[in-house]
Amino acid sequence: MLCSHVLYPITDVVPFIEKLDARTKRTCVVTIRVDQLAPELSPLWHEVWGEARPPEPGLLDLYNVLFALGVRANVRLAPFVRPGPFEDLGEAIARIRQLLFLPSDDHEHDGRIGRVLEGTLVPRGGRLTWPATQQAGIVWWEKQP
Repeated sequence: MLCSHVLYPITDVVPFIEKLDARTKRTCVVTIRVDQLAPELSPLWHEVWGEARPPEPGLLDLYNVLFALGVRANVRLAPFVRPGPFEDLGEAIARIRQLLFLPSDDHEHDGRIGRVLEGTLVPRGGRLTWPATQQAGIVWWEKQP
């Protein structure tokens, strides 16, 4: 069973994990980010929505839940490829607008998004990219009896 980057919006993860394990024939593999996606966007989230960005669960959260359920999972870290690289600032703004859950035709915050991205993204190979990679955890365990 493979579950890749879907745990972020799950509010009650224990039944979800139990169902994964129940449907697993042999090995269950779950991928999840180690850190929040694009933490540079947190100030923008507050500006757009008027409240702090809701934290997403990460690798340590998942591992602790699994451990509490009696699952002794294996973990490997791997690079997590962030959105991009971007052809130009306009493309970056459009993609970040999606990450902020703004409608594609809502350009009210584009100026602020652009200023944040100009101070964050770096040119590399004629495109704009994030300065550092993030990591994801690859978590796997054998089916529980």
